Amino acid sequence: MQSFLYSVAVLIAVIAIWYNINDKSPELKFRETSDFVVIHGFHHPEDLAVIPITSNTNLIITSSIVLHYKPGETYPDNGLHVLLQAGETVSKPMIIRAKQSRNVDLNCPAPLDIPLNYHGLEAKRVQDQIIVRVVLHGKTRESIESFRIPIQNWTDVEQVQVEYQGCFMTPSNMALNEVSSIGHILASTNYIPSLTKVSVKLYYGLFGPLVGIKTGNLVLFDLRTLSPKAKIIQNSAATTPNGVQLLPNTTNSEKEKMDLFFVETNLNRICRLTFDPADIDNDSVASENKICVGLGIGMPDNISVGRNGNLIVALHVPSWKLYYCMVFGISEGFCNSSWGFAEVRPGDLSIVRAEYFDGRKIGCVSIVVEDVNGCLWVGSVISDRIAFKCPKST
Repeated sequence: MQSFLYSVAVLIAVIAIWYNINDKSPELKFRETSDFVVIHGFHHPEDLAVIPITSNTNLIITSSIVLHYKPGETYPDNGLHVLLQAGETVSKPMIIRAKQSRNVDLNCPAPLDIPLNYHGLEAKRVQDQIIVRVVLHGKTRESIESFRIPIQNWTDVEQVQVEYQGCFMTPSNMALNEVSSIGHILASTNYIPSLTKVSVKLYYGLFGPLVGIKTGNLVLFDLRTLSPKAKIIQNSAATTPNGVQLLPNTTNSEKEKMDLFFVETNLNRICRLTFDPADIDNDSVASENKICVGLGIGMPDNISVGRNGNLIVALHVPSWKLYYCMVFGISEGFCNSSWGFAEVRPGDLSIVRAEYFDGRKIGCVSIVVEDVNGCLWVGSVISDRIAFKCPKST
């Protein structure tokens, strides 16, 4: 059965390649990636976060995903990585070896052993500490893991200490993707578990939009409870829901409500829906004012928030190159597919900026983050590297 699905996936990839070659979309101008500083030593960095420590120092955290898991194999380089950046000096990445906290959740007494198949990542600075939450696809549990990093005057990345604070298990019928939170509300996109295999995901991902297949939902978790129950947002069924961001609603009439932004990867669009966080006490959460806007060229992936409050959406351009790398297993090497990002205004979902890059030094970019100094940080989901580029000083 698996070989059949793989064959189907290959056929779909060939069709996708033909379709994109014959695409009549306007020609894009791709900028060179030669001025990006590339950092090696990662394992499929699917997501990343940049946390400002001082005006000149950042802590970068990345998550690693196993794209082609083989039973019996271990992945010692997989997991969470941290590195320090101070001006133009960047440390080597260090894999996190978390110490157990005294206040650890008894339902998840310790981090899982390798392989750690981490997916969506969120990291926020809260006063003198950094709270990290990451989706885990484990052999024995599907969960969101929680870590704490006390902030200190680090001079070396090996001085960074990480405490494991536990996790909360997700329902067996959910395979989560990305995460975003405000206060005690955490939002995530989820896939149907049967679609977690790459070949099946490709099948539904490519044909799903043609026949209207909905492959996932938007869910919320209440972090005030020890083992929070997933609450599905009404009318949120989507085709390949992926990147997600949760922001306070900014309209005058909806001050107490929240806006949830997400992309439908294979429909090439970003959506926004509004909900009342008080509904988290109910079995499901009502939504309203759902709107979706196309992102032009490219296949959207993760979403981050830029320094001016706009959404930064990573784009695979064109999408067939990413499929090619995934189907044919070009995952341990370097997939040099071109990429880009769209800067989207949350209020009206208008695109205020779009840039595209050739992928020669870094390709298959799944996440683009703009730090407080205007530097762009990117992670390549099908390679061993991340990269950054800062504005030229005048």
